[in-house]
Amino acid sequence: MRVGFMLLGNAPFYLTGYGTQLKMIGDKLIQQGYPVAHAADFGYAGSKIEWEGRTLYPHDKLPGTLNAETLRSHIDSFQRAHALDKVILWSLGDTWKFSRINSVVKHPDWVCMTPVDADRLDSPTMASLSSSSHPASISQYGKSIMQSVGLDAFYLPHMIDPVFGEPIDKEFARASAGIPSEAFVVGYFGDLSMRKSPYETIEAFAKFASRVNNAVFLIKGSNHINGLSMQKLISDYNLTGRVIAIPNYDSLIGFTEKEMARAYACMDVLVHASAQEGFGIMQAEAQACGVPVINTDFGCMKELQSLPELAIAPLGLHRTQAGTFIPQVPADGIVERLLKVYSMSLEEREKMSETAHRWAKRWYIDKVWAEHYEPFIEQLCIEDFTRKRLNHAPRPIKKVGFVATFDTTCGIATYTLMLAKELQKKGIEVVVFSEVEDMEMSKPGEPLVHEGVNHYRCWDRSSRVVKPFLDCLISENVDMLHFQHEWQLFKHTALIEAVREMPMKKVCTYHTPTPESLGSLMAVTDVVLDAHITHWPETSQLLPMCTRHGMLGGLQTIKHGVLEHDAPSVENPKMDWFGIPKKVPMFFTFGFASGSKGLDYFVDAAIKASETPGCPYFEVVISMSPHPAWSSDEYRAIVHEKASACDFITVVDGFMSEEEIDRHASACDYLVFSYRWPQTVYSASGAVRRALGHGKPVLVSDEGRLRDLAGGIHGWKFGQYDIDSFAKSIVDAVHSFGTEKYQTFEANVKELCQKDSWTNVAKQHIDLYAKIGSTWSVIPEPMIRARKVESEKPYPELIGAVLESSAGPEPMMDNSLSVEEEIHSQMKISEMLEKEFPDLLEKGGEE
Repeated sequence: MRVGFMLLGNAPFYLTGYGTQLKMIGDKLIQQGYPVAHAADFGYAGSKIEWEGRTLYPHDKLPGTLNAETLRSHIDSFQRAHALDKVILWSLGDTWKFSRINSVVKHPDWVCMTPVDADRLDSPTMASLSSSSHPASISQYGKSIMQSVGLDAFYLPHMIDPVFGEPIDKEFARASAGIPSEAFVVGYFGDLSMRKSPYETIEAFAKFASRVNNAVFLIKGSNHINGLSMQKLISDYNLTGRVIAIPNYDSLIGFTEKEMARAYACMDVLVHASAQEGFGIMQAEAQACGVPVINTDFGCMKELQSLPELAIAPLGLHRTQAGTFIPQVPADGIVERLLKVYSMSLEEREKMSETAHRWAKRWYIDKVWAEHYEPFIEQLCIEDFTRKRLNHAPRPIKKVGFVATFDTTCGIATYTLMLAKELQKKGIEVVVFSEVEDMEMSKPGEPLVHEGVNHYRCWDRSSRVVKPFLDCLISENVDMLHFQHEWQLFKHTALIEAVREMPMKKVCTYHTPTPESLGSLMAVTDVVLDAHITHWPETSQLLPMCTRHGMLGGLQTIKHGVLEHDAPSVENPKMDWFGIPKKVPMFFTFGFASGSKGLDYFVDAAIKASETPGCPYFEVVISMSPHPAWSSDEYRAIVHEKASACDFITVVDGFMSEEEIDRHASACDYLVFSYRWPQTVYSASGAVRRALGHGKPVLVSDEGRLRDLAGGIHGWKFGQYDIDSFAKSIVDAVHSFGTEKYQTFEANVKELCQKDSWTNVAKQHIDLYAKIGSTWSVIPEPMIRARKVESEKPYPELIGAVLESSAGPEPMMDNSLSVEEEIHSQMKISEMLEKEFPDLLEKGGEE
């Protein structure tokens, strides 16, 4: 297995903290013999070059950053050039910048090395970490923050060059910088941004200098905009003669490690009381030079203090624009600690210097690499590709766990609840592992309850964090795990992959399958799941066609359940509830105010039908609710305008409760669903299946969600965009009202409802669970070279079908081979071994 590393971040020769650290990591990887590339996100926009043993790829010239498409091309180029089996992407920098990278790059092996400088992770940083395969923190504090939100984070701290620990003559260093030998030098190095507390530090030095005549302030900043206000502040505090500033040009071209060490050597103390630090490498470097550091007692800065008495407790925390909280550093706290160091004797200062120097050796590159990086890299290079075939034994299915949305206004949530209730009625224990709401995670063993069904809120659709989900799953010990898949629900999660090695049986219902995306989806699911379920036979036969390697799991069509309803509580609900005479046909539809529901077409067709000579009077009721995801104001206005001139059309604008929908559906004479969509739709409509249970004849378009409602059997069928046939269907329905034709359609609808009732749907699930539970589950190793075998035969379904190996996999039943079959199988294996290892028998294999 040939593995290479592509580092992502500031160019390795760019003298920033991130650039320097990535250079160290790259150097070490090169020393260990790995092919290394570096994709610059800042600091290099030239052509691809070879630089100090690595291939350096540029960022985009315009706008000067690295976009995801360019990065993907860099990875492909590097992999081809070195014939690599695996490229590990390793990023370091402001992680929020990478939040959208993996939505485009989709790289399976990404080490996302992250600084954490606040009390929590902001949303973009969380998005990056949760989409990476290996989230890593550069501090123990950051690791704990990541773990608190369910990320299984690694600890990969920054490193420093041992050059900082080499002896430097202090007198010579000061003379080189023009600093008097007798001065008490307070250092401040930083980019002058607010997170470095520059104002508080200047104020503190001014107060300190008013008491200490020989105090000198050595400052190294940057070309930050705050530099101008710093100059004014220094002037306002009358510190002009007490401040020695390293020229901006020197900061621009950067300092080498030796130059930085010489600058540190000039100091008596370094003030680094930042409000935000992802690590704070200068603190470790200065202490390696024997310089004590005054820092903030917050976050990762606690880990970089050899002298806890010099750490400053924050005044409090204040909220940033990103929603995180950071400390407020008191200037008086800095003054107090400066005076503490200044008042020490020479012997005490030397002892403090030696303590800092000795402590800082823990950050030397060789030590950190051996303790933290080498074990991590060893694990990184062998995992995934060493996955072996797994065999999970048969087991009775007594407890089912659903993975779905739950207890919310969502079609998948409603479907899950209905199925869960029916399974419970039949003695199957059910628990749901549902999506979080308001960031509230459930604790393992402490489920919530909704309408008699236990559920845990333990995963987020925008996150690849799986630990809370797995913890809750393990606590429940389910026999069958059933995913209720919908594209927007699981697209950015890793829930299915996470259960590969778990012994329970696993199935998935695909509620919204789309052919163009099924290939990539099945590549993930088919090597984990025992069976796949869809709502339509056409969709079921589509799945095997989309698998790259030939389908491994079983296949079953189970239609969406229909909710059966009791008869209305009144004799004439149409009249009693809505004032419509019994002999006047009432047409009813409901749905979101969306063009895909065809409500405007319904109005047009109803008006055209009413104008047909000889058409009796009828009433139309349209319930139209605003869509939660996008504005529907314009569309609703169109429907209202068209219907406003017709007294026989009533438009109910706003959300209609389930009870109100049931009252209208039970009172009406016809249900109308004029759905339209230009492409083939492979999903089912929960709204249709709910209303259908009232047993009314239907008028439906030929859109995919309505495919089992047949024209001439259950009612009338018309083209999605054919208003003429829609209007003629309405006219014929009005004339058919109260006739034998109407009664036949009504009986056929009721027959369909009974056949597809939730009771029968639950029974089909139980039969499927039982069949899967009686077989061995074979989870294959990665099948890179597997070839698909095509067959013209329909792919067999699991329930009530005789499986043929030529068309699909035959379940491995426990002890299903006869003695003769077992002997024949063993002979075949022996023949294969003899062909591959001809000298096997000569070495004692005969026995």
